[in-house]
Amino acid sequence: MILLMAWGPGSSYDHGVLGDAIESESFTIVEIDKATATFKPFSVGNGQVVEGIAPIWVDWNGNGQKEIVVTLGDFDNGAQIVASLSGYTSHVIGSRNLEMGAAADFDGDGIVEVLLPSKDRMHPGAIQRVQVGAIVDWQLPLSSQLSSNLSVV
Repeated sequence: MILLMAWGPGSSYDHGVLGDAIESESFTIVEIDKATATFKPFSVGNGQVVEGIAPIWVDWNGNGQKEIVVTLGDFDNGAQIVASLSGYTSHVIGSRNLEMGAAADFDGDGIVEVLLPSKDRMHPGAIQRVQVGAIVDWQLPLSSQLSSNLSVV
């Protein structure tokens, strides 16, 4: 079994955006077999922190290998992700809902999308990475505001 998790609490960017003043300064891959567990930590460094508690592990570019997708933040640049698209967010400042994004091939076209709620949380959108950034592949209109984390089953 292989686990991927945020790790290494720190205070290099203690802005409290996730509801407290502790942010993760690394993530760790844990490989578990019947007798042992091997920990492989990866520091994000340069005063950056992981802004979330659930890194996404997905074959983002279709090359057969999974990439680790996290939102990084620091005092100079704020939050940064792999591709950005205005109008969508993975969490609301101060909220403990930290898993408001999910990655999968939701529409079966062979391309991984990241499902993120619109900033007003009324239209989750399937964000698809393209050569020049990202596009909204499709949206799902809601009858009321999204107020919880997303879960993919």
